[in-house]
Amino acid sequence: MSRRLGLPLAGLAVWRAGSQVGARRPALMRLLSVLALVLGLTGALTAAPAGATQPRKALVPWLAPSRAPAHVPLQPGLPAGRWGPGIPGPGAWLPTGEPAAATPAASGILWRVEQPTSAVGPNGALNAVSCAGPAACTGMGFYTNSADTFVPLAEAWNGTSWRIQATPNPAGATFAMMLGVSCSSARACTGVGIYTNSANAFLPVAERWNGTAWRVQAIPLPAGARNADLTGVSCTSASICFAVGGYTVSTGRAFELAERWNGTRWAIQAIPNPPGSAFKGLSGVSCTSARACSAVGNYVNGGPLLTLAERWNGTRWGIQATPNPPRRNAALAGVSCTSADACTATGYSISSAQIVFPLAEAWTGTRWHIQPTPTPAGFAFFAPLPGVSCTSANACTAAGSWDNTAGNEFTLAERWNGIRWAIQATPNPAPPPSASALEGVSCTAARACTAVGTFGPPGFPGRTLAERWNGTRWAIQPTPNP
Repeated sequence: MSRRLGLPLAGLAVWRAGSQVGARRPALMRLLSVLALVLGLTGALTAAPAGATQPRKALVPWLAPSRAPAHVPLQPGLPAGRWGPGIPGPGAWLPTGEPAAATPAASGILWRVEQPTSAVGPNGALNAVSCAGPAACTGMGFYTNSADTFVPLAEAWNGTSWRIQATPNPAGATFAMMLGVSCSSARACTGVGIYTNSANAFLPVAERWNGTAWRVQAIPLPAGARNADLTGVSCTSASICFAVGGYTVSTGRAFELAERWNGTRWAIQAIPNPPGSAFKGLSGVSCTSARACSAVGNYVNGGPLLTLAERWNGTRWGIQATPNPPRRNAALAGVSCTSADACTATGYSISSAQIVFPLAEAWTGTRWHIQPTPTPAGFAFFAPLPGVSCTSANACTAAGSWDNTAGNEFTLAERWNGIRWAIQATPNPAPPPSASALEGVSCTAARACTAVGTFGPPGFPGRTLAERWNGTRWAIQPTPNP
């Protein structure tokens, strides 16, 4: 299961305006897992699509200047004044402070990066979690080491405490983070993410846990791919995993990416693209067997950001029709299936007033339909749900964050009981002013869920966060930070 970069954006929720970033620390993970399709991670940037108004510079405060890539794409169709979840390549990020530019053409896009003036120091976050049992959970994300380099992070829950597991860095990586993880047992986990090499190219990474150690796995790239990532993964056994993400080609167009692990190697799968779309990508995937998987994401076809779902039937991937809230941009970030005919996906929608609302959609075996999702009392600007986990068609938990009018950010969990979604009370490690967010969630039973994310007071560093649902209440679990 993702995350869910995982956001995105993976990967992928909405960030505050650049002018507000210095006032407090937004949740690091919302940038990673809600938009789990992370192909553009940078400090301050400006982009100049042909014929488009030049966006104003904005700052992503957690990326050290020495680690900023040489280019970053623009997400069309997202609201001004915020960072938004997106799709890979020319679709990953929108600079804040200006209205969104028109959808860029497939070519003729020029990018230039302005480096931030100072590093942000060490931080860490958990982007995704997968539990093989109540006493066997693995969370994955990133932290910055003493050299101010982003490196993969894995932590394991043994029923009593969380502990850090050593995770290797891909060879030649100058930056790396994990965006999704899936465990079929306590001794078989796969994590996926993204890294940059010395040439500042974005490349996908996969790592495998065998019960003793994490090892990097070789990932093939599609022909012509210049940048690529993997943001979600789902394993039904040690020898069957499916991972999704996206990639870009030299023209700037972005495509979906799906790969399958057969116990020996990863192989690229053919996957269709929505007709007429120039930019598209997948952020989450959930499989109930080797012949039944659902993947979700978003795409742009010249208009607003639209939800996307695809289905694997054991032979091929096929696009499924998904609804979109009227007059809104919308994207799906995470998905959880309990059978071939029962899946729930969550994400966000953006209103014309630039308010980001939670979004949930359900697959009933015939069609996807939107489920109404509540917002917390005092909700102001955004409340995305990047992570979701279901133990049955009538028992799902979604995780995310929300902000109030004072600009504080809080953890968010919502529960589906087969009839409606309801908000659950979740603790926040730090009192306001602060920023706390949940990015991924995994449930082994209706009364046993684990959610992960990040928290911190205004400024840096961020810290890893884990919370546990026991059927009655959510409670914070202490997590180590490297």
